[in-house]
Amino acid sequence: MYLVSIIVPIYNSEKYLSECIESILNAQYKHIELLLIDDGSTDDSINICHQYANRDNRVRVFSKGNGGVSSARNLGLEYATGDWIAFIDSDDYVSPCFLKEFNHLDSSCELIRFGFKKEEDWGIIQRGPNTSRIVNLEKTPINHIWSSVSCSFCFKRSIIQQYNIRLSTNVKYSEDREFIIKYLLYTKNIFESENKPYFYRKNPTSAVNTKRSYNRCCDDFRVIYNILEFINKLQLSTKQQEILSFFINLSITSFIFNIGLNKIDISKYPVTKDLRQIIDQVRGITNSFHPLIYKFIKHPKYTSFKIWFRHQFAYVYHRYIEKS
Repeated sequence: MYLVSIIVPIYNSEKYLSECIESILNAQYKHIELLLIDDGSTDDSINICHQYANRDNRVRVFSKGNGGVSSARNLGLEYATGDWIAFIDSDDYVSPCFLKEFNHLDSSCELIRFGFKKEEDWGIIQRGPNTSRIVNLEKTPINHIWSSVSCSFCFKRSIIQQYNIRLSTNVKYSEDREFIIKYLLYTKNIFESENKPYFYRKNPTSAVNTKRSYNRCCDDFRVIYNILEFINKLQLSTKQQEILSFFINLSITSFIFNIGLNKIDISKYPVTKDLRQIIDQVRGITNSFHPLIYKFIKHPKYTSFKIWFRHQFAYVYHRYIEKS
């Protein structure tokens, strides 16, 4: 039976924390260790953590100064002892069937992907595989198995340790996407589960639900730089090159999308030297855009700026990609 290390980064989460912890401990799969990483909370979060640690010996509590979700997760990775790693955000929760895949997991699988349910303004949406199957990544286009939500995966700790895969702390956004891509570079067999046990709460104070500045939109370029540094001097296989190209296209698309979503007039911002350096590297690898952007702008939520957004799309492409 596999031991699963569940890492929960925590910052001022007292409102939802008990529900999160109890949902994990009450799940049907019991062979877990729960690592609660307090990231310098100023509310009662740390006391709640210790209360659960005193009740259940599967719970371990760690405290650190505030450094962000990536640094908290990285600390959890340093102390995890399980065969597999799962990430859960402290304002989310899981159903009792969470981790049921480990009851009958094929030993060849190196990654597990399951679905999630997410609160949106227009209701609850579900995302994830519709059928359970083992996917050979070598024979499957990456966009067929892609999710940018790290909480919808379970990762093998041996792969994380062998290739020193960590979350980058120089970005506030897109760090999940970068971590997943790093991991996929060394993955062959993925188990996709139709199970949707993760409940992603819409918290208006979380990073993903707050307005982005231009600098934070540029995180989409910074994660490209981080990946290029990660693979420096690595001889990429054809599949790894495909994964890298997909990631770059997705990141550029995400940058343009977030510029539009946050209605930022980028003509007011100069292209900095470090950003230009990243763009120059990108131009040599890819010059196309991922079609996901067109799917996004068809959604009724974005109708109000669709025309303006298309203009920005063309402008960004010329200024950041074509222009030397």
